Amino acid sequence: MNLLTPQNLTMVEGQVVDAITGNWISNASVKIVYDSLETGTSTDSKGFFSTEFYLSSDKEILVIVNKAGYELDTIKIFAAAGNNK
Repeated sequence: MNLLTPQNLTMVEGQVVDAITGNWISNASVKIVYDSLETGTSTDSKGFFSTEFYLSSDKEILVIVNKAGYELDTIKIFAAAGNNK
């Protein structure tokens, strides 16, 4: 049985902003960490990011955001396998 099917393709997207000013943070590194795997992307000029990856089941994942001049920020989110909308 192949667990990596299009039904398991999961998308995480969001926007990274400065917690004090609310300004967008462009070119920030965004890592998604789950199980022993990780994938990454970076924010665009308006702080938005989007990445797709395969999950075999629903689970908590870590989103880690880093940019020079800012504190590293980590958040746990719940990702549903196959949530690619």
